[in-house]
Amino acid sequence: MTAFLGYDIYVDGFGSLIRMGVFTISTVFEEFLLKLNSNGLFDNPDDLRAYSEAYIQRCENAGLEIIELRRVQDANIFRLYSVS
Repeated sequence: MTAFLGYDIYVDGFGSLIRMGVFTISTVFEEFLLKLNSNGLFDNPDDLRAYSEAYIQRCENAGLEIIELRRVQDANIFRLYSVS
């Protein structure tokens, strides 16, 4: 049996943007914090994409790790499931 957990984005060389942003300084991403499900993931890829764009725009001013797009080799959106 499988259960859908949600969506996350992983940027090669940096990690999960959810972990790096909203779980590091939640006040910077309050509007997205409310969209996370009980697993700490997004329920749809549109919210995840909007969050990713917000992270890139806000990271420097928030003192978070800066994602330099020219350095990104690969970014993947993952649809995560639990298997039991």
